[in-house]
Amino acid sequence: MIINIPTESDYFKIANNNLNIVWDNLFGLVSEYDHAEIINDGDIQFYLNCSYHRHNKATWLVLIQAASELFIKGKILNMGNQYLIDDIRRNKIKTECEEEVSFSDLKSIDASKLTKKYNELYDERVSSSFDKIFNELRKVRNQIMHSALPDFEYSIYEIIIFILEIQRQFGELWVISRNRYFFFY
Repeated sequence: MIINIPTESDYFKIANNNLNIVWDNLFGLVSEYDHAEIINDGDIQFYLNCSYHRHNKATWLVLIQAASELFIKGKILNMGNQYLIDDIRRNKIKTECEEEVSFSDLKSIDASKLTKKYNELYDERVSSSFDKIFNELRKVRNQIMHSALPDFEYSIYEIIIFILEIQRQFGELWVISRNRYFFFY
């Protein structure tokens, strides 16, 4: 028997927290930039591309990717936990045995299959812009996690667009999410 099955709300809460953490960090960077003594556009680019900020961007992209994955998993789980389990036949032994098995101990489907699974289950498909962002972020996340040599050039503006597009696809209005984050978490 499967125990400790999360809910859509559990996934969404963590996803929203990830996006809000990145948002707070982004605007912290903007605040730093406003107080820095920057003379010209070349200084701006140097400041934003320095090693410290480049590593922050890598962390932010991983958090944003995780948020997008959590949103999709939450929606898929809402249709039935069996849709998130990678190979239900392989896991059938675990799920049908009399002892309890935690949901987190089962292998979930690969991130590369999540949008396809979502589109199979829901009439309203993920938007093409979300699908593009999701796959792009998944590749960047893999670069960061597997080679520690992220090869990307994303502006602050693009990172903000990632957050807003992901939130638009699966969440409530961003302003509502921000208010909830400030006042209820």
